[in-house]
Amino acid sequence: MNDEVPEVRHNATTSLMKLTDLFEVDFGQLQIILGNLHNKSLRMRNAVHALLCAARLGNVRCLEAAVHALLSNLQATPGDFVLVAKTMGRLGANHPVFAECLIDSMLYRTDFSISAACITSPMPHARPRRQSGAQNWYSPCFAST
Repeated sequence: MNDEVPEVRHNATTSLMKLTDLFEVDFGQLQIILGNLHNKSLRMRNAVHALLCAARLGNVRCLEAAVHALLSNLQATPGDFVLVAKTMGRLGANHPVFAECLIDSMLYRTDFSISAACITSPMPHARPRRQSGAQNWYSPCFAST
């Protein structure tokens, strides 16, 4: 994903997306993926967002890095608002326990602001994920050691 040839990077990203059920993305791998968010090519950014939507992140640190990179991408490319919002929604839905750990730190984040001009179309409708069986309320944020 860090090849000089754009087509190779795009093909690598789309191939990884098809294989996301087979592995968890660790922090080092995620850094390479997130580096492509600032690509000038909309096609490449779309592929990276699709990969992030499908990825299984290894830990809370990965989710936090992804969220911060997406916010940074939004500041650099305000036209990607809907794409970033969709990706963040999918990341949170796919990693609910990790997302719970980020709530406090993200509520007090002061280095990011968005104007109404950045929102060019309505937000996609978010639907809660249906879960069968009992709820698992275990949270690694508050686990005792």
